[in-house]
Amino acid sequence: MRNGLFAFFLLLFVSLCAAASNRTIDDTEGDSVTGALPVYSPSSSWDNADCTGCLVVPSKSEAFDGTWTAATYNPNLTEMSIQFSFTGTAIYIYFIIANQVEYATTETACNFTLDGTLEGSYEHEPADTTDFYYHVLTFSKADLENAEHSMTISTSGITDRNIFVNFDYAVYM
Repeated sequence: MRNGLFAFFLLLFVSLCAAASNRTIDDTEGDSVTGALPVYSPSSSWDNADCTGCLVVPSKSEAFDGTWTAATYNPNLTEMSIQFSFTGTAIYIYFIIANQVEYATTETACNFTLDGTLEGSYEHEPADTTDFYYHVLTFSKADLENAEHSMTISTSGITDRNIFVNFDYAVYM
């Protein structure tokens, strides 16, 4: 009887330890578990929260972990992208969204490709305000196989206008 009770509690303990937990991929600090950093391409196009010459400058104090990484795409580039991997069953991606900033591009548009398949897109036309929107969920996908996944956020296919992209963080489980 004792062996059966011990086995039951051991199984319960292992099950609780294996429960899903949220993990983050910060734009600058990277994956909270593996330390892997997002890859920004082309690297020369991207700026971070310490940018001194940027027209669009969200508040560090409102950004996740006080950081953000942003770029303005123009059709002369082949495309801009952010790539990272994660192991889990769900992914949630958050941006900082800009609205009206004098002399700056603030329209946001991008595509989300998961494991080589286009899974969604996001677009935001600037509202009639100078406010920034923080922690905006721009993409989510759940019920994934618990395996390693490759995520690409890109401006692929956008050829007719300038686009602003500001990646703040992703959460996976």
